[in-house]
Amino acid sequence: LSEQVVSLAFPSASTTGGEVSDATLSAVDKELESAPLLTDALSKLLYRLDNCRGVEQHLEDSLRRLEQQDARLDGENSLLVNQVRILEQDLAHAEELRKHENAEFRQERSRFSEIKEDLEKRLNKLE
Repeated sequence: LSEQVVSLAFPSASTTGGEVSDATLSAVDKELESAPLLTDALSKLLYRLDNCRGVEQHLEDSLRRLEQQDARLDGENSLLVNQVRILEQDLAHAEELRKHENAEFRQERSRFSEIKEDLEKRLNKLE
């Protein structure tokens, strides 16, 4: 517990690298032993801090996953936009073909009507 308290009090100091002396850790231990309510409160706070760090890590992981999913969805969206453009181009081309085929059909129908009229005239002459 004393190492955790010292690391909270001096976040840049290392309790294992010799930056915080054993005497400092012993002094903190003695203070904590003489104040059991403080020790209990510090233990609870440290427990909550660890939980908060766990939640923070979980949120960071979730954020990373969401960013990856967002990037994937952006890619899928781009593909869909491209597919829509292609379909629109295909539709425009199909409409042009239909117009052309309709014009050809009207020409053929007109030609057949002329042939029909000509045949009817010939038939009338023969009768």
